[in-house]
Amino acid sequence: MRIILCFIACCFSVQIWATEPLGFQETIQKALRNDPAITRSNYHQAVAKAKQVAADSLPNPAVSISSMNLPVDDLGLSANAMTQLKIGVKQTIPRGQSRQLKAKQFATKASQQTVWQKSRRAALAKQVANLWLRVYRHQQTLVLLAYHQSLLERLVGLVEARYATTGKQQQQQDLLSAQLQLSRLQERLINEQQQKKCRFDAAI
Repeated sequence: MRIILCFIACCFSVQIWATEPLGFQETIQKALRNDPAITRSNYHQAVAKAKQVAADSLPNPAVSISSMNLPVDDLGLSANAMTQLKIGVKQTIPRGQSRQLKAKQFATKASQQTVWQKSRRAALAKQVANLWLRVYRHQQTLVLLAYHQSLLERLVGLVEARYATTGKQQQQQDLLSAQLQLSRLQERLINEQQQKKCRFDAAI
């Protein structure tokens, strides 16, 4: 969970990636490609498949060569009629259905990894999607608050200028009201930034 949250935070960080933040589908696909659990499962699946092929194959045959009554003076095979050359091939045949049964065991293990990977991908995609949406909401909230802050700052500037010109009581009330709204908005913006930072710090 913590690793995934940090990954989502990095996807939204322009400073880290020096590019545009990753989109919804891109983030999910990148998380799936870089998930260490799926990588380990792929490795175990490949090993099981390799063992399945090996288990379903016959052992390598053994070849032997020997000679009898070989003359020691010229080592010629045709010099003596009693000279014999013996070549043998030995092949071990496993009993019954042992090869097929063992291969089936490894095939089952490989299939189990396939089922597990599908489940893992679905769960991880859902988790990453939820976290991406949470971070996106925070980002958009900060953008919206910053935009409203700029509007209120302009409004406060206009009201201050009008109050300085007219000095009317109504203008003073409008100025105080605008300043209060700006203060509340700034406080909310700070709280939103702190909440985002605390969640990411807790995930590290």
